[in-house]
Amino acid sequence: MKLIVLLVAILAKKLNLIPLWIYDNNWLEFYLGKLKGYGLFDQSNRPLQMLLICLPIVFMIGFVVWVFGGFLFGLVGFSISVLAVLFAFGSRDLEDELGEYLLFWRSNRKDEYRKKAREYFSLGARGVSDEDLHRAVFGQVAQRSCYFLFTPLFWFWVFGPMGAVVCGLISMVASQNGEEKNTEENKKIITITNNLVQFSRLLQETIAWLPARLLALSFSVSGHFATVFRPALDTFMSLDRSTYDVLNSCAVSALTLLPMAEDKDEMRDQCDRQMLGLQSLLSRTLGLWLIVIAVLTIFGITG
Repeated sequence: MKLIVLLVAILAKKLNLIPLWIYDNNWLEFYLGKLKGYGLFDQSNRPLQMLLICLPIVFMIGFVVWVFGGFLFGLVGFSISVLAVLFAFGSRDLEDELGEYLLFWRSNRKDEYRKKAREYFSLGARGVSDEDLHRAVFGQVAQRSCYFLFTPLFWFWVFGPMGAVVCGLISMVASQNGEEKNTEENKKIITITNNLVQFSRLLQETIAWLPARLLALSFSVSGHFATVFRPALDTFMSLDRSTYDVLNSCAVSALTLLPMAEDKDEMRDQCDRQMLGLQSLLSRTLGLWLIVIAVLTIFGITG
């Protein structure tokens, strides 16, 4: 069941067959505004605030799945699970964003690909060289693939739709910009505090710790085994390395990337090949994870 849910959700994401209301965060701002009205966000207890956000929603999803999941031959539970996974995958399409960036990169339209790097990856500050920009985008693609694909996939496999919903809620709060907004409905300011956003980003990094290391270890099978297996295995002993550092270094090892060429045109072609290689590596790794889940399902291990 979980394998079919994941396959349907991934296919829906690829084909962009997703109802947009899943990603509408207006309800989150309204909900936070109500909590602020009770003074619950005037204190500095960020873990409690995240529990107040996540716990009622997760409990509601769990209750609905428990009561109605078996209706219509399990179709209700199946549909809720697919929507939960799609919610955790996030609204942004990494392949499309990277495709736009590479389109301008290949045509050497510097202003355009730097604009896309700022828009999609929050990169491209003035004074940053093209080589450094490329390395940063490379690492961002690996990190975001973990945050919005492999981490939800892993925790859905372990905890079902509730695990996926928790991943989605944490990512939704983490993506907020912390700015104040006025709503015409209640004429008061609803603020998502910067401290809460920062805490949710730390939480996002925390729940990605194990999936990121499993992903890095998977690179040894879907990439170059000899160069990545030992570094990937060593990441399990390192508690302070970030998801970005782990996946960036292991992806570079898995693809056995060479140092950047000095010639600018050659460097541009080299960077393009590296990014396509990373996309291919992540696609092969996703296939590997699904095969492992299928094998576990055959042997009755369903998470």
